Amino acid sequence: MQKRVNIKTIADLAGVSITTVSRVLNGLGPKYRISEPTCKRIFEIAEEMNYKPNIIAQSLRLKKTNAIGLILPDIGNPFFATLARIITIESKKRGYSIILADTEDNIDLEQELMELLLDRNIDAIIIAPCSQTRSHIEEVIKSGKKIILVDRYYIGGNIPYVTTDNYYGAYEATKYLLQNGHRDIACIQGSTDTAPNIQRVKGFTDACKKFGVKHFKIAGDSFTIQNGYLETKLLLSSSMSAPTAILCLSSTILLGVLKALKEADLSVPDNVSLLSFDNQPFMDYLNPPISSIAQPVNEIGTFATKVLIDSLEEGRKKLNLSVKLRPQIILRNSVRLI
Repeated sequence: MQKRVNIKTIADLAGVSITTVSRVLNGLGPKYRISEPTCKRIFEIAEEMNYKPNIIAQSLRLKKTNAIGLILPDIGNPFFATLARIITIESKKRGYSIILADTEDNIDLEQELMELLLDRNIDAIIIAPCSQTRSHIEEVIKSGKKIILVDRYYIGGNIPYVTTDNYYGAYEATKYLLQNGHRDIACIQGSTDTAPNIQRVKGFTDACKKFGVKHFKIAGDSFTIQNGYLETKLLLSSSMSAPTAILCLSSTILLGVLKALKEADLSVPDNVSLLSFDNQPFMDYLNPPISSIAQPVNEIGTFATKVLIDSLEEGRKKLNLSVKLRPQIILRNSVRLI
């Protein structure tokens, strides 16, 4: 195996000190009045020798790793997979790498993964927390490490976040169902201890009350296909009348709902109208295409990454940010006028 080229090798070939080589390669030649011919010679040798800096040594010296920890509740969920891709792309543009961790929507695992990432001396953390439990996050912030929340956030806290205006999305979606004559609407929710779910349920209930609908159904407890499937089976088997419309609070819930409706030989929208959060590409290819609430996932990932890296590079001690971006209702063919 070829011996790794280091700055001592370059220094010997250039006939200068190791310190001089280090200063030149770190762009500090002009500051230390190192002559232009010397700088040029050092860069030429480094290029000829295919010199690559030792990242570990560099991070120890600068106390900076150019790595960001990204903690998400379920990377199998298409929404979070897209969010991870956007954050990774935007970070790479700025010279940062991403270390991805999946909490499986489990608070104990979230705390464990947080500690593991901190042990790797990452520069900052981007996280979509799995609950409203926040003591471990607050401790990290007190230590001086920067954190920004994406999608999910802490209600009533001052920890910076970028998210969707979930209340608005759910309210407008429910209003659309009500304007189409639906009065027996079910809402199948996700993880009940997350801010997006809490705000979506509130938007749903407020819209129903605004239209004078006193009896509405809220079911479910996780953003999973199984939850959508089981809750729909229960709704259809209940002694109460089956809903004419279902609002799904995630695309994963929607998939479970569709399976249950198919097994019951019920069609969309003739028997049951559907509207779902998360505007995933597959919704256009279903029969019929499903109307959805499109969250601005690209904007969330891009903006959160930019703000975080800007704060790292500008040396700001504290992030103050509370951003809610409005979603868009995408109308297709899954809601019937009754």
